[in-house]
Amino acid sequence: MNENSGFWFLLGGLLLILAGVFALLKIKIYNFHIADFICLFLVVVGVTLTILSLLKFTPNIKGFTVFLIGLIVFSSVGFGFSASPQTIKIYNFTNKDFQYVNEVNINCEVPAGNIYVLFVTKPDLICSLIFKQSSFFLPPGRVEFTNKSSGNQLNLDCYADIADVTIIAKPNLKGVIQLKTATGNVYCSLLNTTNLNVLTVETITGNVEVIVDMENLKENLTITARTITGNIDFKTFLNGKAGCSLKALTKTGNVETNLQDFLVQLQTLNHYQGKTRNYDKTSTRVNVVLTAITGNIKVVSIKK
Repeated sequence: MNENSGFWFLLGGLLLILAGVFALLKIKIYNFHIADFICLFLVVVGVTLTILSLLKFTPNIKGFTVFLIGLIVFSSVGFGFSASPQTIKIYNFTNKDFQYVNEVNINCEVPAGNIYVLFVTKPDLICSLIFKQSSFFLPPGRVEFTNKSSGNQLNLDCYADIADVTIIAKPNLKGVIQLKTATGNVYCSLLNTTNLNVLTVETITGNVEVIVDMENLKENLTITARTITGNIDFKTFLNGKAGCSLKALTKTGNVETNLQDFLVQLQTLNHYQGKTRNYDKTSTRVNVVLTAITGNIKVVSIKK
């Protein structure tokens, strides 16, 4: 072992000893966000190499490897870490603020991010939109939000560059929900909805999942989902009161069906069309159109 290599072994050994002491005493020097720590770690290594190079103290590969191992172990023990910082923006709309509103139209576009839709009973709540943005190395992207009310109608338009969006609405929300994303996934739980009129979902590479319980429906509902390379999963619970028509079409993917109480009108490997036995006799209906270009479609119905 030459003198140069011994120097790095010495530094690595000291760091490992300190790591052991800190672990025994449960000492944390500072709590870092992961992104901040990575940046600091790179700066420390770069400055160390620069100074030693200027001093013509060329690192030995084996010795420097031991030093890096010691530095990583010491850092993981001596510092606390938390996930990348999040920016959360919440927009709440209540009956108190919009007492005459009984219809809401939501248009939400997020090029990079997931969208979740839930119908939940909360006192005084009409709907709530929650934007979660992680600022890892870059600051959070822009969020644009506008709301306009006219008579009994409230129109909400929102756009976010990069964000996960959760839309929470009261079960008897009446109106239209339009969702659009490029790379994100969309999950819509319509288990409790009663009066929603239209749900439209568009993605490019993201997957779409929609689940609806027709037992609670009081008005007709149209569901349209379209994706290019993503997959679509649609599941519905039948109760014999509301009827359902279903059309699923993919160009190069497959359509997988597991449908109870449906009459088949057309079925091939990549195309399905059918409706429930009671469709023509019911006054409340759900009309579903699912389209995937290269992705697959899976449709399931369960009779209660």
